[in-house]
Amino acid sequence: MSAAAPTFGPVPRSAGEPAAATAPALADLLACSLEELVAAGRVHAACVLAGRACAATRHGDVRTWKRFNALLHRWSARAPEPAPPPRPAA
Repeated sequence: MSAAAPTFGPVPRSAGEPAAATAPALADLLACSLEELVAAGRVHAACVLAGRACAATRHGDVRTWKRFNALLHRWSARAPEPAPPPRPAA
């Protein structure tokens, strides 16, 4: 469990700055949120979301992809096995 909840201020952005300039701040926010999920015992949920972040950044932002990929692999060793899908009624 983390000692204190992280605090976030506004993302500095000028009127002419492209939205892509906020991507690193959003990646930081997502990574902190995933860390909080893990600290709360929601490892599987954090892994699923980290995997989605990997897929979203794989081709456009290799540095961010590597970050989320590392988190995914670190946590996946601790994630419980998902329950098998329900069997169809006979």
